[in-house]
Amino acid sequence: MNKKVYIVLIVILITLSIGIYTWYYMTDSGEEDNNPNGEIDNPTLPTDPEEIQYKMLVIDDISNWGYYDERWIKLDPEEIEDNQFTVYVDHKYYGSYKLKYGTIWNLFDNNDTYIEYTGSLFAYSENFNVNVPNYEKTTVGENEIREISTILNRSIDAVSFSIDEVVNIDLDFNGVVDKIVNVSNLDSVDAQQYYFNLCYIVLNGEIQTLILDNVDIEDLLAYPIYEINYLLQYDNNNYYSIILQEGYFSNVGETQNNLYNLTDGNYSLIFSD
Repeated sequence: MNKKVYIVLIVILITLSIGIYTWYYMTDSGEEDNNPNGEIDNPTLPTDPEEIQYKMLVIDDISNWGYYDERWIKLDPEEIEDNQFTVYVDHKYYGSYKLKYGTIWNLFDNNDTYIEYTGSLFAYSENFNVNVPNYEKTTVGENEIREISTILNRSIDAVSFSIDEVVNIDLDFNGVVDKIVNVSNLDSVDAQQYYFNLCYIVLNGEIQTLILDNVDIEDLLAYPIYEINYLLQYDNNNYYSIILQEGYFSNVGETQNNLYNLTDGNYSLIFSD
């Protein structure tokens, strides 16, 4: 084999090597395994929390939430401190204050004067478009008893509720009064034949169940109880979001808040602590 043939073979091998390397690199860089969550990286989004102008929501000493690009995340207290917040205490407007965290959230005015408060804290940052409606909680009546019996498929005449909440409000702003019902007998003083948690809404005449726990007596300490904590409208949504607080009798779980939004006519859980 003469010298020219060797040169031709070498050129062919080099060309093949470059082609194989290029094909492997392009194929490997596009593998889904490099992104196991199926998310699409967006280099235009900031990655440093200080660069992101989060809209913030604080609920008691339990929930520190951030909202950005239509997504909710959990924030650390230091990311929240010293921002200006619209504050509600026990569901009533309390003022505009800065929040600083010690063992609990503390309020300070513009002169850094400590502002005392007692009760349930609900606060949202001033860059967040939030509407908190006025509403009252009542207790179940005959209509709710029938609805609960239908959902559970059994009579509840002998049930003694430990949680008993009803909120009547137009949830989707169409002029029709809707309803949120939250009941439980897990913490009842009297012995019960069966135990359950139930939270449902009646939206435009249709029942939607948010929570239904049928609980064996030996599992009572392992289950949470729920409370209608807050309603809010944010980001100009054409409905009220529902926040249910989840608490436990024992240390099997931590108290948290659960956020339900309306999508395609149905409320569903979208975020929690």
